[in-house]
Amino acid sequence: MNTEGSSSPDCQVIFFEKTPFMSVELLDLLQNFKIVTYDDDSLYRHLRQAWNIDSYLNKDLAKDIDSDKAVEIMLADQEFLSRALPDRVNSTVLFFFMNHNIDELLHTAEIQMSLAPYRLQEVLGDKLNLPSICQELALPCNSSLVFKDVSTDLEMAFEECKEGLGVPFILQGSLGVSGEDTFLVGSIEDIFEKAQGLRGVFKATKYLRNNIPISVHLTVLEEKTLIRGPFLQLVGFPELTSMPFKFAGNDTNQSLFSASLVKTVRSMCEKIAEHARGKGYRGILGVDFLWDKETNIVYVQELNTRLVGLTRLLTGMQKDQGLLPDIIKHLEEFSVLDYVDGLEFLNGEIDLSEHDYAQVIVYNNSHSTVTVAGYLEPGIYHLENDAFRKVNFLLRVKDLKDGEILVTYSAHTGRELPPGGIVARIILKKTIIAREKYEIEPWAGELIASVRNHALTSV
Repeated sequence: MNTEGSSSPDCQVIFFEKTPFMSVELLDLLQNFKIVTYDDDSLYRHLRQAWNIDSYLNKDLAKDIDSDKAVEIMLADQEFLSRALPDRVNSTVLFFFMNHNIDELLHTAEIQMSLAPYRLQEVLGDKLNLPSICQELALPCNSSLVFKDVSTDLEMAFEECKEGLGVPFILQGSLGVSGEDTFLVGSIEDIFEKAQGLRGVFKATKYLRNNIPISVHLTVLEEKTLIRGPFLQLVGFPELTSMPFKFAGNDTNQSLFSASLVKTVRSMCEKIAEHARGKGYRGILGVDFLWDKETNIVYVQELNTRLVGLTRLLTGMQKDQGLLPDIIKHLEEFSVLDYVDGLEFLNGEIDLSEHDYAQVIVYNNSHSTVTVAGYLEPGIYHLENDAFRKVNFLLRVKDLKDGEILVTYSAHTGRELPPGGIVARIILKKTIIAREKYEIEPWAGELIASVRNHALTSV
């Protein structure tokens, strides 16, 4: 590929992740790239043999800790930062997830990031601001009521929602958090139970009984927007999670989408991207929609102003097809890149004519805490007679053959997973969704059960 101007990069690009997940697809693309991870496990030790990767060397692998918290710990440790980022002036960092504390730590350490300013991420991505954004852009937004006063009278709020939205209705916090703070409210008792954790600040939305969730991946650049999708979101499948609004991955199956629906969704994305660009936003932006099957209306559901789960799948898909990954265009908005010698990429759109792709998150779908008994070390596997046989340690989608399973994450042995805890993340080079039905194929349900059965045993 053309690397003019990149032989003397302005800075080293450093990807902080609790465990190498999204970052691994960049290892063979960029020379001025480094991964900083949290755990001292077999995956880290394997990767460091060939790649530029550092670790906080956490050895308590059985202890569960949020990704954000792990990054906060690393950024707050000045001794570790001095080792991981010896030249902070000429370094830029990025994250899969981010929060206010991480932003404050970056400012304290005077570290630049390859992401839009966090304050802008907050404003555009706040779920409570979405109705006003949709109104400004004349985009369909499901009927909702926003409550921003921490002293909200919940009994009065319930009656207002009952009158304006009907019962049941959806209650959602300002962050979204992949569906973790999204609940179905059917009674006054429900709103008191669910809203307490939201500190009285939430959005209530009309419940659509027959809908299909959709994701689109945008990369907002200075002069244009890269739009990938629409793709199906995996939400509401008991095979994956017992939490009805929990995000559980994406699937590229297009059989449910008409040409007119695709055109409508992409046109809406153009408006959203233009709005974000006008506010100064650059880089990857995930847009989620709800397609109401009863009315055939597509509603904007939320804006995810960050790298999103779909970014991991999309990057692998694009590399698999010899296309320049959009995450590279994202990074070029913030720094000069030093590409690996000899890289060549094609121009064009993703081709799904030969096969689809799916990225699946397998959760603890029971209602009790379980203990991980079998660690599936990330890599490529065959499933034979309900047993997983590791084929190799490779983590790129392009190394995955049809019928194989790429494990991109697995909870470590001994870890206690509460209901909704992540067991594993996997990628397949095929759809798990039935043709023209929003249903998981029986073989895929069996595969998901095999992953869970391998990993878990009841306490």
